[in-house]
Parts: sequence; structure tokens; C-alpha cells
Amino acid sequence: MTIRYWCHQCNKAFSTTDEVINCIDCNSEFIEKLEHPEFQRADNIYIQVPEGVDMSSEVIQRLLSFIRASEDGMILNMLQDSQMDRVMEESLHDPPPTKKVCREFIKSLAETKLSDQEHNKECVICQDTMIDTAMPLPCKHLFHKDCIINWFDNQNTCPECRHEYPLDNTT
Repeated sequence: MTIRYWCHQCNKAFSTTDEVINCIDCNSEFIEKLEHPEFQRADNIYIQVPEGVDMSSEVIQRLLSFIRASEDGMILNMLQDSQMDRVMEESLHDPPPTKKVCREFIKSLAETKLSDQEHNKECVICQDTMIDTAMPLPCKHLFHKDCIINWFDNQNTCPECRHEYPLDNTT
């Protein structure tokens, strides 16, 4: 039976009938068995980039790395039919403005001692256990104080229920 593998060292697929532990081309051990051998990985990806775009930019390189690292051909299939153009166009623009929460609202929040029922509950932001204290929001969801303050630097919603809180209009 033929088995398909992907070599992460030389970035290409190969097939063999052996249970290999090395790439047959470069002898690298950084290989993986393809879960969906019916999907072909692209050995080469060609993208038409608008004039003036710096191909060495971090955004372009991250996008290409994401495509190359796709588990199988599914991501490429999803990006076909002009979707790649849209993804490229969106990635070239400045990031969307952050929605920082009003400083007065944050100051009004108070860290509280956890009840027995709330003790050892998980903070959904960092996924660590809350031991003794937490910062409750008006929507009643609990978080570590540092986690929710950092969250509110970029978002104006509760991480659990998406309730919106007042924006800081001074930025």
C-alpha cells in the first residue's frame, strides 16, 4: 500500500510503500504522514501580487507560511475562486482600530474574593485556574484581573458573552 508523507524540510510530498522515518529526498526526519492522501499538497504556489507590494513583508511571509503549512489541500481549495485575492488585499491594509474600553469603566471594576462555587473556575482568557480572587464584570462573568484589563486594551466586549462595554473616546 502506498503511503503519502509531507517533508517539512524540503516542503514537498512524497509517496512510498515503506513505513519511513526519513524523507526520501533530503533524508530529514521532519516528516508527517498525510491524513488525507486524496488531497494533494501544492509543491509550488504562485500568487499574483499587486505592483509595489514588498514580497518580503511580514504579512506576506506569514500568509505564505500559513498556506504552506496547511494540513492538506483543503485550505488551498477554500482559497480558490478569487478568495485568495480578497485575503491578500485584506492582509495588506492596516489592522482594524482597537476598541479600547473606557478607563473609568475599568476603574469601577473591583476584584472580589471567589465563593466556594466559583473557586477553581477557569479564566477563559488565559485558561488558568482562578484560585482566590477574580474580576467580575457586570454581565457576571469572572476573569483574572490582569487578563481582563489586558483584554480591554483591544476589545470592548466580554470574552464569554460578547456584551459590549463603553469605549474610550480619548484615543
